[in-house]
Parts: sequence; structure tokens; C-alpha cells
Amino acid sequence: MDEHEPQKHLRQKHWQANNKEEIFSELRTSDTGLKQEEINNRIQFYGENKLPQGQNTCRCRTNCSRWLSCISLCQW
Repeated sequence: MDEHEPQKHLRQKHWQANNKEEIFSELRTSDTGLKQEEINNRIQFYGENKLPQGQNTCRCRTNCSRWLSCISLCQW
């Protein structure tokens, strides 16, 4: 098993069905969180936990879109 991939049975069944200790074991963590060394390893493997930047849209377009959506709902 790849050390950076949770075991398959956690993905195959509902995670809510597991107790806390099983989940922590699968994800290789604890109720106190990750140690700094493990954090660094995961960042190096997965990359930083950042969302991609969206496109900038002008306020006029955003406001017009909202207004038109509102009008459409009223007509429906």
C-alpha cells in the first residue's frame, strides 16, 4: 500500500460506520493532529492545500447576472 493513500476499505464503506480510532489509523493521524514532520511530508507529496484562483469578473456583470436571475425567477 502507498503510504500516502488511505486503505481502500475506508473509501469503500461509509466513513461514519468506523469508530474514531479506525479513522485515525486509516488516515495516519490522531486526535491531536499531525506532527510537523508528517505535515511537511504530506505538503511535499500532495502540494499546498490551496484552491485555484478564479477569473476576475467585473461587478457590473455580476450584478446584471444576479438581477436577471431574479427577474427570471419572478417570471417563472
